[in-house]
Amino acid sequence: MTITKLDVAEREIVAAVRLLFNGGDPVAVYVLASAARAITTALCEHRGVRSFLDDARQSHPHLSKKDIYNLANRHAGFLKHADRDPDAVLYDFDDGEADAVLYVAVSDFWRLYGGIPIEARAFAIWFDAHVDPAGHGKEAAEVLVGIETMSRPQQLELGKVFVAWARTQPDLHMPYSTK
Repeated sequence: MTITKLDVAEREIVAAVRLLFNGGDPVAVYVLASAARAITTALCEHRGVRSFLDDARQSHPHLSKKDIYNLANRHAGFLKHADRDPDAVLYDFDDGEADAVLYVAVSDFWRLYGGIPIEARAFAIWFDAHVDPAGHGKEAAEVLVGIETMSRPQQLELGKVFVAWARTQPDLHMPYSTK
């Protein structure tokens, strides 16, 4: 079996979306999303494609490239490694942080490939609707009515239903397979 780096990122993104919307552990979602984000961001850099983190850096010129990468990797090292501080404790993990990291991975995958798996497309619409329903995600919020007032478990359940629905919508499907 031949697997490219983009194949790996695609599989991690799809697995993270499925895990997120099926009640999986947010730590596992974060680790998968972070791994995919690291691959997609690196591929953007190597291929001369503007990444989500490049956009973030432009939007926040007071932050250095290192600062932006540290924010993007805020918990990744802690969740993957124990060699530097085996007794460390993470006190400020928020389940929603996995969503943000996954969104960056999805965005960069799109930029690299020009298409995304249907799970990633549905996730991006869900994310836009739930993070910025009055602005960037206004159209998405019109599809996912009431998402901004729902509890986190209700938002995730809506995401699960939305992914299932999206799979039946040919207009949402985009070419994405890297094979």
